[in-house]
Formats: sequence, structure tokens, C-alpha cells
Amino acid sequence: MIRDWFRKLCIRVQFRLEHHEWPREVFTWHDRLFILGERTLYEIFEGHNGETVMTCRTYLDPEFNLESYMEHG
Repeated sequence: MIRDWFRKLCIRVQFRLEHHEWPREVFTWHDRLFILGERTLYEIFEGHNGETVMTCRTYLDPEFNLESYMEHG
């Protein structure tokens, strides 16, 4: 549990330094890493050729419902 917490903390700090946006949540789902930022949902996964792929979805609604998005997005 401590190891997972520390890994998420490292991801948050590195992400903050690189993207100038503080992550609100870091989680995995279906073997993909998701980072919910202040205005953007980032999805990071390994592509078909073994390269790292990062997609960004910007949302403007401060009441963004992450659970609903993950179920239906």
C-alpha cells in the first residue's frame, strides 16, 4: 500500500513539473494509466508498436463526473 501511494505521489510531482497542472487523481483502468488534472483527463498506454501513447481530453465543467465518463466514455 505504501509503495502504491509513493508511486502515485511520484507521478503527481513529475506530472506537475512537466505539465504545470496539479493532478487531482491518478488511477489505472484496463491496463491504462489515467491522470485527472485541473482541466484535462490524460490517458497513457502502450500502443501497438510498443510506443507510449498519451491522449488528452479537455473538460470545462468543474462538476465533471469521472465515474460516468469512464462507464460511458
